[in-house]
Amino acid sequence: CFPEITTFMYKLLVLSLLVEANR
Repeated sequence: CFPEITTFMYKLLVLSLLVEANR
């Protein structure tokens, strides 16, 4: 498992949460 991919997935998850919060 590559750290870069994990970081990317984490950022994607956070971004999704922010989008949901803005609704």
